[in-house]
Amino acid sequence: MSEDHEARQGTGVGGIPPRLDVRELSKTFVATKALDNVSFWVDPGEVHAIVGHNGSGKSTLAKVLSGYHKPDGGWVAVDGAPIELPARPKELHERGMSFVHQDLGLIGHLSVTENIRLTAFGRHTFRINWRREEEAAAATLSRLGAQIDPRTVVRDLAPAERALVAIARALQNHRAGAGLMILDESTRSLPRHALEAFYGTLLGLRAEGTSILMVSHKLDEVFAVADHVTVLRNGCVVASCVATRELTKGDLAKLILGVEQAEEVRTRSAPTSGTRRVVVTGLRGPEVDGISFALRESEIVGLTGLPGSGHERVPYLLAGAAKAEAGTCVIDGSSVSLAGCGISEMLGAGVALVPESRADEGVALTLSIGENLTIPRVTTRGKAYLTGEEWQKREIEEAIAALHIIPPDPHRAVGLLSGGNQQKVLVAKWLLNRPTLFLLHEPAQGIDIGARLELLRVIQETAAAGSCVLLVSTEPDDLAALSDRLLVMSDGDIVLEMQGPLTADDVVNAIYDSTREEQVDGAPFEPAEPVGEVRHGHR
Repeated sequence: MSEDHEARQGTGVGGIPPRLDVRELSKTFVATKALDNVSFWVDPGEVHAIVGHNGSGKSTLAKVLSGYHKPDGGWVAVDGAPIELPARPKELHERGMSFVHQDLGLIGHLSVTENIRLTAFGRHTFRINWRREEEAAAATLSRLGAQIDPRTVVRDLAPAERALVAIARALQNHRAGAGLMILDESTRSLPRHALEAFYGTLLGLRAEGTSILMVSHKLDEVFAVADHVTVLRNGCVVASCVATRELTKGDLAKLILGVEQAEEVRTRSAPTSGTRRVVVTGLRGPEVDGISFALRESEIVGLTGLPGSGHERVPYLLAGAAKAEAGTCVIDGSSVSLAGCGISEMLGAGVALVPESRADEGVALTLSIGENLTIPRVTTRGKAYLTGEEWQKREIEEAIAALHIIPPDPHRAVGLLSGGNQQKVLVAKWLLNRPTLFLLHEPAQGIDIGARLELLRVIQETAAAGSCVLLVSTEPDDLAALSDRLLVMSDGDIVLEMQGPLTADDVVNAIYDSTREEQVDGAPFEPAEPVGEVRHGHR
């Protein structure tokens, strides 16, 4: 805990305690330390941003504050009075705390009034006075300057209007000049043209004296509305309560990304020429604005950028896990239209994806190691009512040995493994498909050093065997260790390409350059040619 924070505890500014005071908050999931002695404070009438790359602990922090998770230890106070942990909804409500989560939590088929007043009406009567409830909803919306008919069905609203309804629901019990609203990446679904009005709403609440804790991945958003920012990296606070006026966007990018000494991995000869096995043209979708690029046989291409730049969306659009609006992918001469293409079609074309969230999207925690490893191929290698034991046994043994999965027990439930071994199972499951294009989104995130080195080695060996690898990450050390080329995205476009070998500093500086107001000028990117400005690393 910083000396500044120590001095502020219990006193705040001018003798007024902080609206929110968080001290040494920790949370562990199995072997992963999601929060590690996190401390910061939020003053009355300020917008405070919590930022960090994916997996840094931002959403875990929000869930601890909302009472969803019980912390291992720590202390939280609102206006100087401690809150019992895990937090109880009733107490949070009484203290003036409210939450707007990523998905907004609205019920689409209900009216605006019903969504706003759902937890408020009908407490003392057997009949709902709909006129009174609509007036209450309208009064809260008016406080936000929102011109929304309370009788409108929520699913018929524009995204920006739905966000205002969610904020109105959270705000309705706040006294002017008091309270704390926590926004957990609540602007993720808002189109760009709606953001300015949304930010104006937040600044209006701040002017009333309401405090706002904003969990965000958008640097533009932080500098648009936040007074102070706290940066998390790997569950730890690396910068606490820093005034945004004292930072540049590049400063904040470096705090978020960090640079650590990369462990050495076995070097290999990177392909500088050869067959282009994968050519992506005109890929367009959410946050991705018609990008094109190519991968050669045995090439590892890193794709990165600041949070919200669009790079995180690319692997899901290519794998058919998210709906692409346009684009084609040519794999070994066979063309696939990406618009409307699904997961099964892309698997059939030779594409495999290791998603970022292994627990939600990657592995089945209640199934065994063996079941997780073989389930993608049961329908293609097995027969009806007879999945086949011999091929499954061979694949399971191969995967456990190749990635040193511990314990090497094919019958153990994946949920009982460490995070690193769960990740090994996830990577191995799709490697057994022998993919032509292997898509990896933050494959080494949140795992121990030993597991990380194993995965880096396996990724290199996969490329050396002929696969094309697209590594999507914000980890400078991983990108530097693996990438033969690095593509940097900003605002939905590829703006910079670097040739390897690279250092972690090269990667950080390339991402920082993508935040400059004046971007590199260049012709539209063609798969056979580099994009924008080509640079070389300094290894």
